[in-house]
Amino acid sequence: MNRKVGVGLIGSGFIASIHADSFKKIKDAEILAVISPPQGHAQKFAEKHQIPKHFTELDEMLALEEIDMVIIGAPNFLHCEICLKAAEAGKHIVVEKPLCL
Repeated sequence: MNRKVGVGLIGSGFIASIHADSFKKIKDAEILAVISPPQGHAQKFAEKHQIPKHFTELDEMLALEEIDMVIIGAPNFLHCEICLKAAEAGKHIVVEKPLCL
């Protein structure tokens, strides 16, 4: 592999923190961006976990070419909409509880 897998993290709650901490142990991937709609949440999360970019709008993060995959750590009722947008953007998707789709 020539470069690390670029990861976008969707959400800034408990499960997002678990994923952020876990990806620090994976040498071939790194979280490059986080998105969380409430004002200030993504920035605070990014600073805490040393994530270079933060957004409040999903489409802005999905537009980044360096994001290869996304991890959905948002509330369950949002999974379907987020999955569809991520798939349309050509991203690989990691989603817990896919049955809620």
